[in-house]
Amino acid sequence: MRWVLVYKCLFYFSVAFGVAIGIPVYCQAQQATIAELRANFQQANDFKSKIDFANDLARRYWFTHPDSAAYFAEYALKKSSEQNYHRGQAIAYNSL
Repeated sequence: MRWVLVYKCLFYFSVAFGVAIGIPVYCQAQQATIAELRANFQQANDFKSKIDFANDLARRYWFTHPDSAAYFAEYALKKSSEQNYHRGQAIAYNSL
């Protein structure tokens, strides 16, 4: 009976420790991805790449920065409508 209690304590400790360590690492990895996407968005030359990067940024910012998500989704929608790029329009509408 005592070993069961020890195993339960070890299990809950390992779960709590994993969550405490895992969340900051995940957030740092996601921030690096956002920084890379922003750099790719600014350096993109053709309209499809720029629209796709804007849509990706809108999806990445959806929960953390909704105002930035709306900005990139509206940008992608405007540019994809001008270029008649239906896939870009669909993704932008889903991001709004």
